[in-house]
Amino acid sequence: MKKAALLIVILLVLGIGGYLAFTSVSLPNVRAAIEDGVEPSQTSQIVAQDGTLLMSYGKFHYKPVTLKAISPNFINALLSTEDRRFFEHQGVDPVGVLRALLVN
Repeated sequence: MKKAALLIVILLVLGIGGYLAFTSVSLPNVRAAIEDGVEPSQTSQIVAQDGTLLMSYGKFHYKPVTLKAISPNFINALLSTEDRRFFEHQGVDPVGVLRALLVN
């Protein structure tokens, strides 16, 4: 019985390792993207010592907002489309994980 359990553990470790090795080969090359001049999706800002904005450059211009400034209706709409059970779990939804495993 112990040999069978050990064999199962070894096969699981090898299977997971093989899957990770296989999927890591298909990841995009970040260095090549940087060398090709791909523009980052964030805006860089140059700020003076007193905190005033001197210059910002980049493709997108974001303004940070506090959570209080966001409408509760927007938060509820976002949660209803992304994670209906958000307030029912502790950060990881086991039902959602199982559903994702079955679908994907």
